Amino acid sequence: MKKFSPSYSLCNMLLFSSKSLQKIRRKIANKNAYIVQGIVSNSEYFLANILDCPILADEFELTNTIFTKSGSKRVFELTNIPFPISAWDIQTEAEFYETLADLIKKYLHVNVWLFKIDNEINGRGIAYVQLDKIKSFVELKKEKNNNSITDETFLVDLKNTLIKVFMKLNH
Repeated sequence: MKKFSPSYSLCNMLLFSSKSLQKIRRKIANKNAYIVQGIVSNSEYFLANILDCPILADEFELTNTIFTKSGSKRVFELTNIPFPISAWDIQTEAEFYETLADLIKKYLHVNVWLFKIDNEINGRGIAYVQLDKIKSFVELKKEKNNNSITDETFLVDLKNTLIKVFMKLNH
């Protein structure tokens, strides 16, 4: 038997329990029942087949896109719903540093930046950085506020500072 890990979905665990499946079959017998699921995986299709019960869900490609953090930002943007300062659809590490440096330059008054990874769930893949606790950033911000450096130099130095900070966090 496989060991339980947080990546196991409730559906997968249910599939391992014949008693639970029997109880569900009895509960839904002769009733209009269906499975409601956000993102449908093969496990949900398998469960629906076992229970002889339809799944109420949208197309996989659509739900797989809009149920990501980046996908939800695109929905908010399209519907003109206000949302916090953010960037999305970042694909590379270089793009991450470039985008973050641009956002920090634009919103220099913001000291805490939160990061969320698209393909993580249940709070995993979330991190933050508190810029006012980073000595090199505080000094760089002072130089910028005193107009001691150009915007271009600030961006380059800021990006290099961010890379150094995140490299230290990874080791």
